[in-house]
Amino acid sequence: MSENRKRTKRRYYLNDFKIGADGKYEYRGKLYSFGGDDRERKRHLARLLSCCIVSLASAVLSEVFPRDNRPEGVFDFPVIFWLIQFLFAFLSVWATARIVFSGEPLREYVYLATVRRLPKYALVCAVSSALTLIAWIVYLLIFGFREASVAFDLVRPVGSAICCAVSFVLFLASKTDRWREQL
Repeated sequence: MSENRKRTKRRYYLNDFKIGADGKYEYRGKLYSFGGDDRERKRHLARLLSCCIVSLASAVLSEVFPRDNRPEGVFDFPVIFWLIQFLFAFLSVWATARIVFSGEPLREYVYLATVRRLPKYALVCAVSSALTLIAWIVYLLIFGFREASVAFDLVRPVGSAICCAVSFVLFLASKTDRWREQL
C-alpha cells in the first residue's frame, strides 16, 4: 500500500495527460509562461545558462591538475565538499538546459522540477563552493605549496571562489520568479 502511495506522488503529473479526440495523449495540466517578451526570456535564459556553465567549468577545472604536495596516506578532505559542489553545479546546468529545451510555455511538472528547484541548487552549490574554498585554504596551510608550481596549487581555491561567486549570482538571478501561470 505504501508503494502505491509513493508511486502516485512520484508520477502525479501523468493525471494531466488525457486521451484526445484523435486518440493521442494531450497535456491538459497547468502551463507556465515567462513574464516578459521573447527577447527578455532569451536574455534571462542566456544569463542563467552562462552562469551555470561557468560554475560547472570552474568546479571541474579546479580539480583537473594533479596534487604532488600530499603526504602518503593522507585523505584529501576538501574533495568531499568539492563533490557536493560539482553535483549541484551539474544539477544547475541540467535544470537550466531543461528549461531552455522545453520551450515556451513550460508544463507544470517541468516548472516544478526546474524553475522552482534552480535557486536551491545554486545556493547549495555556492555554500559548498565556499566550504571547498575554506577547506583548500586549510589544506594548503597544513601541507604547504609545491615548490615547483605554486600556480597549480592556487587553481583549486581560485576555482572554488569563482564557482562560489557565480553560483551566488545564479541564485539571485533565478530567485526572481518571472514565470506566471497561464489561465
